[in-house]
Amino acid sequence: MWNAWAVFWKNCWRQNWPQYMLVLAVFLAGAAFGALGVNHLPVGQFEELSKHVQTYVAQVGQLSANPAGAVRGKVFEDILVIGLLYIFGLTFVGIPFILALIFMRGFILGFAVSFLTQSMAVNGVLLAAVSILPQNLLYLPALLFGGTASMSFALLSLRRYTNFRIRLLSCLVGYTAIMAVVLAAAVSAGLVEIYFTPWLTGVSAPLIETPVL
Repeated sequence: MWNAWAVFWKNCWRQNWPQYMLVLAVFLAGAAFGALGVNHLPVGQFEELSKHVQTYVAQVGQLSANPAGAVRGKVFEDILVIGLLYIFGLTFVGIPFILALIFMRGFILGFAVSFLTQSMAVNGVLLAAVSILPQNLLYLPALLFGGTASMSFALLSLRRYTNFRIRLLSCLVGYTAIMAVVLAAAVSAGLVEIYFTPWLTGVSAPLIETPVL
């Protein structure tokens, strides 16, 4: 069983490594632009966001949550993002949109991490580790793998115009199965964000000494 999975992933890497590299490069570029974007925030807006973050950390243990509503919202968001990747991957015309979506997710993550570290220094690094890292340990691999799968199928659909021996239907079944796994991983990351991350942030709050301005 393990050998079969190892062979599968090895073949995936060998056949699609340019797409992996492109998707990863676009994501990192988005993260870099997001980090730089913090430097262009007006001073007043930066300070206002800092107050909101510090207030959240101070009150995270007393906040009342609505897990059912949060789950519905997060599941909808995950279905939307992965669904868009899936739809964009059905034709080569969707390739720019795939890259734009990956770039945007990188920008959001880069902005969030950079803002926390710049506004709270070492405490910001700790806050990012407990509030952003847990769910992204699942979500980022799912997103990058889903983006690569979408890119690969979109390019395959383009090659189909010059090579009619490509069995696009059977590839579509495999593509759909892969994206279903990606969606399951993204939803799992969402559940971690809803149920585990707030608890971890609350437990870590005493260590994050950030006086409200």
